Amino acid sequence: MSYTKQTNGPEGTRYNKTKSGWFDSYTFEDWFNTIIIPWAVKTTDPKVLIGDNLSSHMNINIITKCEEHNIRFIFLPPNSTHHTQPLDVAFFGPLKRE
Repeated sequence: MSYTKQTNGPEGTRYNKTKSGWFDSYTFEDWFNTIIIPWAVKTTDPKVLIGDNLSSHMNINIITKCEEHNIRFIFLPPNSTHHTQPLDVAFFGPLKRE
């Protein structure tokens, strides 16, 4: 599986797919390596990446790269989406804009 070039999407948009349609460890590692690592190498300061407890996020390659690039990967508690969604609007939205 690899990056799929698409047309008519917004500039800089990246697409990927899996046979099952579900996010898997390969897709997550591909996203991490092509989106997070280029962002992370811009500074040696500590960085935070927040994710859910999806098993595809828990990968020795990802954890090693987080350590190499001073990224703190914080896993949200399982089955807590209903508690954390308000954070998308009230906290993460303004944080991303800033």
